[in-house]
Amino acid sequence: MDELNDLYERLLAVKCTEDKTHCLQDILDILEGDGIDRTKASECAVERHVLTKLLEIICGTGESELCLEKAMQLVAELSKIESVRSPCVSEGLVAPLVGFLSSENRDICVQACRALGNICYDNDDGRDEVFAHSGAQLVVELMRSSVGLSEEPFPRLRLVACGCLLNLANTHESVQEQALLAGALGVLQDFLLQHRTDDRLLQMSLMCVDALADSERGRDAISDSSLVNSIADLLKTTQGREMRDAILELLASLAENDAIKLQLAKSSLVDALLGIFSDCKFCDENSNTEKLAADLIVLILTGDGSMEQFYNEAQGIVYQETVAWLSSPRPHLQAAGALAMGNFARNDIHCIQLVHEGVAEKLLQLLERTKDDVEEEGVPEGLGRCATLQHAVLSALRNLAIPAANKPVLAQTQLVERVLPCIKTDCSPVQFKLLATFRMLVDGQERVIESITSNEEFLQRLAVSCTAEDHAGVKGEACRLVAWMVKHCPSAHVLQRLVDARLCPHLVQMASSEHAVMQNEALLALSLLTTSCKDAIATQDLRDPLLPTLKKLLEDPTTQPEINHNILTLCKVMAGKDEYKPILLELNLKNSVQKLVSSDDKNLKVAAKTLIDALKNA
Repeated sequence: MDELNDLYERLLAVKCTEDKTHCLQDILDILEGDGIDRTKASECAVERHVLTKLLEIICGTGESELCLEKAMQLVAELSKIESVRSPCVSEGLVAPLVGFLSSENRDICVQACRALGNICYDNDDGRDEVFAHSGAQLVVELMRSSVGLSEEPFPRLRLVACGCLLNLANTHESVQEQALLAGALGVLQDFLLQHRTDDRLLQMSLMCVDALADSERGRDAISDSSLVNSIADLLKTTQGREMRDAILELLASLAENDAIKLQLAKSSLVDALLGIFSDCKFCDENSNTEKLAADLIVLILTGDGSMEQFYNEAQGIVYQETVAWLSSPRPHLQAAGALAMGNFARNDIHCIQLVHEGVAEKLLQLLERTKDDVEEEGVPEGLGRCATLQHAVLSALRNLAIPAANKPVLAQTQLVERVLPCIKTDCSPVQFKLLATFRMLVDGQERVIESITSNEEFLQRLAVSCTAEDHAGVKGEACRLVAWMVKHCPSAHVLQRLVDARLCPHLVQMASSEHAVMQNEALLALSLLTTSCKDAIATQDLRDPLLPTLKKLLEDPTTQPEINHNILTLCKVMAGKDEYKPILLELNLKNSVQKLVSSDDKNLKVAAKTLIDALKNA
């Protein structure tokens, strides 16, 4: 350090440009060498006002180009240290460095880019200064001037300028917009097309695209260009694993945009991805490239247009590939295949076709294998990759069970019996999808309801799920499943099972839900239960919270007509039963109903009059 301190002092004192150049070079040799504490050395430079001297050299007249270059190179080296970046900004170095981006001396341009890139790394104050002096525009112009040129220093200039743009634009929307307006995407596309043998430049360019895609304007600009097609083409011709992974990660980031999803689905990406899966068949089972490729397909499938493109009336090559994943020995392909099926199963036509082609059976076979996998791993069920796979399979089965035409077909595959073992899981996302699958299946399927309600363990688990305060989705699905089973099963003995399992209290609580759909479902279920099962809500602990809730809803002017109608229906059923009449009269429910007699809704008006008459006769 003593030698370096002496050099700092010497730099501050020398006047001759040649002496300054030699001194700068000597300092650089030490900083770039081994065995030096660079943080301490750089902070010492700040303390000794070296930055002020460097600003003087860069802004001065009469300095040689080599001296200027070395001064900027020293700024670049010093600003590699985080604590030096803000002092560089406050010292006023940014503006003159931006000015030298237009220099005809490309070596100076390289060092100016390096200095600005390092100063602005994770430093918004520096980025603000660069933006204020149109620095991003100048960097893009510098990049453009280097396209296609192979002689030095242009290869290095391309790489350094690209890195500079990355550090400027990363997370800074104003700089991103300035770069986009300057045509940064077109220049980056030129880099990808014309410099495919320069892996470092390609990776830096991909990172720049990702940074510019951070804003909505950037994503829209990319979707309006042919850049994603060039990136997809690059994936097809790239052999290096690291580069492939970088491309796949970028495409996954870009594919958050639906327009880009569709572009990718129509591009050469499909061939490139299929090539990756073919190459990985004999690779390590944990191939990260294969996982990234599979995840990218699943992500693209979340777009409606791109999903249809891949499906192509069940003839699409991507659709056929993902179906094959369901039989793969690789867990990540199995889960990706199940997720893909869930995405394809987004309309009735697809769902019916998928079931007809045996996809549901493949999913069930895959689900059945997870139990054995859990036992072999020796871990609690519902954790790790098995839970991920169960969640994906149940998501797909739930979608397949939505069309009415599929429900009896799925019931015949013994789907209920084959997925019931999943009730033992403690994994809330799996519980949620399992309950949702059952809810879709019980619609109009009395035999399915008969089957699941005859399983005491299922009813016990269902009751617990109805009180799952730590997962609102599980609680909601469980309560809705109870309501749907009541609605779709006219069998009194099956309804009595639900009453005996103490599931009615959850319907009472559901009647005060903030969601109108759930309120209606609960009220309808309570009406049916009260009609069929004498003791459904006869106990005081159920009546006491329910009836005041009904009265409050009737008196609330914001209550939807359909909900009021279902309340009136339930109250009419109760008014016809001796055990409820005194309570209804005591609540003075007649006055609460009276205002509905003047409702504009004809059905609601009739129902209100009917209930008032029933209460008069009580």
